Amino acid sequence: MTSKLLPLLIVALSIPLLAQQLPNWGVVTKGKVIYREDFSSPNALDKWTNPSGKGSIKDGVLYVEHMGGSIKFLLPESVRGKNVAIQADIAIDRAVEVSRWISLLARQKPDKSRNFTHIPLRQNLGTEITDGVVDANGKFTWQIYVTSSVSDKKKATDFRTCRLELRDHLAKLFVDGKLICSAFVSPDGVREGLCGILIDRLAARVDNIVVEELSGLSQVEIDHFKVLEVSLPFVVAHRGFSSVYPENTLEAVQAAIDIGADAVEIDARISKDGVVYCLHDGTLDRTTDGTGPARDKTMAELKALDAGSFKDKKFKGAKIPTFEEVLLLCKGKVPVLIDLKEGNAANAICDIVLKHDAIGDVILSCGGGKVASIYRERLPGCTMIKITGGIKPSVNQTEYYKSMKKEGFDAVFCMFQKPLVFDILEARKHGLSLYVWTINDAYNMIQAWKLGADAIITDRPDLAIKTLNSIREKIWNW
Repeated sequence: MTSKLLPLLIVALSIPLLAQQLPNWGVVTKGKVIYREDFSSPNALDKWTNPSGKGSIKDGVLYVEHMGGSIKFLLPESVRGKNVAIQADIAIDRAVEVSRWISLLARQKPDKSRNFTHIPLRQNLGTEITDGVVDANGKFTWQIYVTSSVSDKKKATDFRTCRLELRDHLAKLFVDGKLICSAFVSPDGVREGLCGILIDRLAARVDNIVVEELSGLSQVEIDHFKVLEVSLPFVVAHRGFSSVYPENTLEAVQAAIDIGADAVEIDARISKDGVVYCLHDGTLDRTTDGTGPARDKTMAELKALDAGSFKDKKFKGAKIPTFEEVLLLCKGKVPVLIDLKEGNAANAICDIVLKHDAIGDVILSCGGGKVASIYRERLPGCTMIKITGGIKPSVNQTEYYKSMKKEGFDAVFCMFQKPLVFDILEARKHGLSLYVWTINDAYNMIQAWKLGADAIITDRPDLAIKTLNSIREKIWNW
């Protein structure tokens, strides 16, 4: 199980599965070269669309600079295609701020509209696969399919070979020959179009542009991708399959695994004698035959309670599980999302995770502060998500997400509401995913997908899986 489970759903889930079945998945697709430019000629830009002369050639390298917004350089009009790859060596010299970018683009409509697919490379080395889209009302917007980042030892000012491959619905982003991420783009974007470069408030160098004509997807690839590669929210079973089984029990957790949930969420507390166990409430009254504060009980006393009959008499005898029992049940099958209810359990949780070499099998949620520091120090590389009920309109979300990323968080974990108060596009610019809780009806599951949620926490994993699978089928029959 990968340690960074959810910031990049496609990378984290689909690619490992595809790699087992399609050996060439992570390999560059070679095609017929239809354009090549190394800028050895001072006249190399003569047939380009070069806005306001913002591009210049020096010592066999193209220099581009624009600090006042976005500008686009289009290759000669004869360089176009639907199934196409565009590749270039790119180095970023300076930018207005670190999230500014340079991108390779393709499928630009020849009518000079702003519809295209591109792969921005930011000064902070964040990247993504995105469509630029003009809607029916003429409004321009970004359709972000997947975000990622480049992890290497180079500086932004060093050259990297960036490559965008488009084959029918499938888009792939490579850097220095390594597959960074992939996504399926909207059918509306699958068209023949022009290729080019887009820059946004930075100065950069470009060299060795190559455009290749590629083959379309084979039926074998389509059959694999139809199941694995449509980007849908991660289904997280809230306290296990809690709509049917007693919450936070091994029975509920096993049922969630059996139904096909992508992850299981549990609540964690610590007993009087220092054992981490799973229970939502601070008291025993609602979900067990005990009474009073749970923290006053030893683990043996907690184990003596009936944690199933409150749901249905047929579950009589179900027990409060230890966190270790849940982890071992899930390890290697689905990740465990830990909703920590008592901060003094953080170190004990870390001990158990490390004991079982399970850093890649847990997702850590907390509000920040001391608990986040403990997790970050003791479980480096673990996915960590920030619990937050909401955000005030007056908050500067750019600074909010910068601070969150600095604390080591990978995602925002918030209550689902409409309108969504979180700026999902701004969050993605900072490499953050979005988890929403708790959605138990099909309509709002679809709404969460439309809003760009990366994970849905639900008491109804059965309904979520059915609903999201129906979306997948509709997309493929579009």
